[in-house]
Amino acid sequence: MSASVATENPEGVQYVLDILHKRQRDLESLNWIAAEVGRHLQHRLQESHAFLREAEWQLVGSAAEHLAVSEADDKDLVFTLGPPYTPQFFSAVYMGSGQYQLKWNKCYWNGRHPPHLTSNNYLVVTSLRKQAYDCINSALKNAHISRMKVIKVMLWKQAVRVVLRDASTTKKHVVDVILQIGGGQWNNMQGLTKWGNLPPQLQDVITSLETAGQSAVSFGLHGPAGTSSLIVTTSYSVLEREFFLEHGNVRDAVLLAKIIISGHNWKNKFGLKSAHVKRLAMKHFIVLRHCLPWSGMKLLLQVMVDQLQKGALEGYPDLDADLFWQKTEEQCQYIAKVVQNVMLTLIPNYMANYL
Repeated sequence: MSASVATENPEGVQYVLDILHKRQRDLESLNWIAAEVGRHLQHRLQESHAFLREAEWQLVGSAAEHLAVSEADDKDLVFTLGPPYTPQFFSAVYMGSGQYQLKWNKCYWNGRHPPHLTSNNYLVVTSLRKQAYDCINSALKNAHISRMKVIKVMLWKQAVRVVLRDASTTKKHVVDVILQIGGGQWNNMQGLTKWGNLPPQLQDVITSLETAGQSAVSFGLHGPAGTSSLIVTTSYSVLEREFFLEHGNVRDAVLLAKIIISGHNWKNKFGLKSAHVKRLAMKHFIVLRHCLPWSGMKLLLQVMVDQLQKGALEGYPDLDADLFWQKTEEQCQYIAKVVQNVMLTLIPNYMANYL
């Protein structure tokens, strides 16, 4: 952040941001651990199945976006699968609200069709996921990586969680390995916000990724609870990383919102996460870019309140997606009231209480 912008922030807010930025530098100094896991896994998978052998890993999540606020923040490592689980072999069939099924497009791979297909040529994601997990578990179980030993590998929510112990300090570190399949080009996919309705700055990031041969949208290998074994959901982890790294003021607004969300434990109480705020920030970037972090944070929380009062929370840039689809309108309105009441208490000089 430039000095001219920093001097315009309320004093108490700037103090909090300075502390958070220093904390981030300390936390990000540990990013090498996730990178070491990525390199080790990629090396060990060279003798595995082709879709893992050719998988490409990247650091994503809070620690890669300058959005980490505590050691509890995930160190995320995304593995994008290689052939035949790529857009060359599968087309995304839109099922609504950020959900898709992947259908084989009859493009043969090494002279045969890809494994894990139904009789109708749809990918059975749960079957692929199990095979991938077994391979990763085998590659990491009891492994020694740098000065650390892997002491546990397990499925955790939508990731493979790897727990390591430092041999010299006995401190534990957690890395989440997220498996995903790259999507197609933005303009060729249904169910996404139309290109012309995206902020130009978001268009620039998407164009840059696609020009480099990457997908701005990917599919996680876990569908929502209770859905079909064929369902995949959208993931924007790489897009979010590139977007927030470029826009410091908006990133700091999200950072302030994040410490409020965690300070009130809204994730555990209501399922309200900083990831939801990031989606809102991307949509409202045109307004947010002119805001200082303090006013930007309040704007983000107010947008959240307005949406929850109507019984939903928008899953932008998915089209017509509701991140709180599992909650009733009454539950959403209650959460909106809780957030609104907290907003009334927010005073710059007391923001340090959230550290």
